[in-house]
Amino acid sequence: MRIRLCPAGGDRSGFTLLELLVSLTLTVILMGAVGTSLSMFYRYRGLSQQNSLAATKRRGVLEDLSSDLRRVLRPTEAPQKPSGTQSFLARSLMVDETDVSEQVLDFS
Repeated sequence: MRIRLCPAGGDRSGFTLLELLVSLTLTVILMGAVGTSLSMFYRYRGLSQQNSLAATKRRGVLEDLSSDLRRVLRPTEAPQKPSGTQSFLARSLMVDETDVSEQVLDFS
């Protein structure tokens, strides 16, 4: 008695072991590429957010500094005493009632 693995007509349906191994290998390579891409995306997104936050902080510091310098170099009609809300730079560089053009500010 002989056991047949395929129907009598010789029609073999299905995949060979080699085809399954090739498709499995390609699937693993594709999944590795997708995983690596996602990892790089999240890493660079985090770096981009850190850079954006640092730039925002730098911009805020520069705006504070420029507004402090504008207040110092353009005194109001009646000079005021520094209040608690003014920054250290504004308090330390407060000008007298004399004309600003006659003063020499030494920042060294």
